[in-house]
Amino acid sequence: MKILYIEDNNINRLVFETLLSPKAEVACAETGPIGLDLAMKECYEIVVIDLNLNDPEMDGFDVIRTLKDDKYDLRCSSKLYALTSYVGTEWEEKCLEAGFDGFFNKPLDPNKILENHQLND
Repeated sequence: MKILYIEDNNINRLVFETLLSPKAEVACAETGPIGLDLAMKECYEIVVIDLNLNDPEMDGFDVIRTLKDDKYDLRCSSKLYALTSYVGTEWEEKCLEAGFDGFFNKPLDPNKILENHQLND
């Protein structure tokens, strides 16, 4: 299984990759544009996108809009999950309306993503 994690925080990326690399092939991107570039080149079963990428030009919602755009050549039909420290059902609803397949709050146990993916597969 291949997972792409788009997250601006170095420590979060390191923890995610360390915990999941025994179970999956993990690629990480620190910005939306880098993540989009990786998504065009490889087929990832799961893409996890932090909503607040600390980039004035592209946040997680911009990434999902680009991935869902018909002009964008996504290599395969990935499950797209939002990740955020924002809490509340309104954020979950906003993410699902934007096209995410699921929503996770920080701090994240990366194994929850695998469990959720297996349940919905």
